Amino acid sequence: MSDSTPVPYTDEWVTGSGGIKLFARLQAPSHVKGAVVFVHGFIEHLARYDLVRESLCDKGFAVLFYDQRGFGQSALNVKSRSTGSSYGKNTRPELLDDVQCMLHLARERFKTDNLYLYGHSMGGSIVLQYTCIGKDDLKVKQYLRGVVSTSPLIRQRNPAAAMKLTLGHIAQTVLPWVMIPAPVEAKALCHDEEIQKAYLADPLVIQKGTLRGIDSMLRSGVQVAEHDYQSWPESIPVFLIHGTDDQVTSPQATQQFHDGIKATDKKIELISGGFHELHNEPEFKFKLLSDITTWLNEHVPKAGAVAHHETHAPADSVTEAPAGAKL
Repeated sequence: MSDSTPVPYTDEWVTGSGGIKLFARLQAPSHVKGAVVFVHGFIEHLARYDLVRESLCDKGFAVLFYDQRGFGQSALNVKSRSTGSSYGKNTRPELLDDVQCMLHLARERFKTDNLYLYGHSMGGSIVLQYTCIGKDDLKVKQYLRGVVSTSPLIRQRNPAAAMKLTLGHIAQTVLPWVMIPAPVEAKALCHDEEIQKAYLADPLVIQKGTLRGIDSMLRSGVQVAEHDYQSWPESIPVFLIHGTDDQVTSPQATQQFHDGIKATDKKIELISGGFHELHNEPEFKFKLLSDITTWLNEHVPKAGAVAHHETHAPADSVTEAPAGAKL
């Protein structure tokens, strides 16, 4: 039973950090409980998450899904993308700065002080890292009521050899935007063969990445595991979900992150037999989305009970003008 009736979604070009144009999909129910900003994974795009978006809206949450810089239409729509945008061209600091711009836009657009982050895989790592150390120039962290992370790329399930990573790090300082193969095995994503076929045929999924983008992604995951977790704000709730049979990212690293952070409200769910894309797993996806929306509902503040979180921007952060307007 729907909590409220969603209105049709809209596709827009919105403004990220530094004025970059990002392709976004926004949708809201007739009564908004809160707004969820969703962050997708490596070499993919927002349209692969239609079921997730519809489930969130069906339960009363407005949503803002966007193609991260360097991916999807934000990189490949030649007519509309920003000058200089191209596939795989991004760094982790830029991606984190974009998150706060999208949170700011969601708050302004949907007129709510209840904000939530939800990310998958690389995006799952990004929402964790943003909560830990991301800039807060736009003063949005105080409105974060919860963070959901599925199959986060904290560590790879089968990491590349240390020497290969070191050589890649050296190479990216000289040739940052050179493209290299970065295949993700479709059969490792989920058990649904139709999803696997669609992934391989998707023109917005290119099995390549840039030297700097890949280096930044992998090193940032290690940083989350070894350092950033210590900066998790105690008052921000988090829900971590991982499949035990994930062959892409490490469920053990997710468990360690959960155990290490000082959040007073934290939950982890390890799904036995689940592959990487739990939202596409025939056996698990509907329960997964039910569990997530139930958790979000439990973290919607009661009337008169909204408490702002104490958060602190990095000492070297530079205040910028709000960058959430539609282009």
